Amino acid sequence: MADPEEVITVYQAENVTEAHLLRNILEAEGIQARVTDEAEPLAGLDITGPEVLVHVRDQDRAEKAIARYEELQIQRSEKRSSKNG
Repeated sequence: MADPEEVITVYQAENVTEAHLLRNILEAEGIQARVTDEAEPLAGLDITGPEVLVHVRDQDRAEKAIARYEELQIQRSEKRSSKNG
């Protein structure tokens, strides 16, 4: 069984802004989260997007919050597409 205090990646963000937005969403849900770019020596370079990290004990709740975020992003994208199309 995994250690509930272990920190794992729950999301690979496109950029620092999205990562911090998700961190804020998770923290509003009572889930302690952090973003990898805060400690990365190459932060800001466009190699890979930052990761959002949570404790294993919060993984299920974090994944549900992220799923809601992603669904909202899809709805926004579809709405923009229908306005432009």
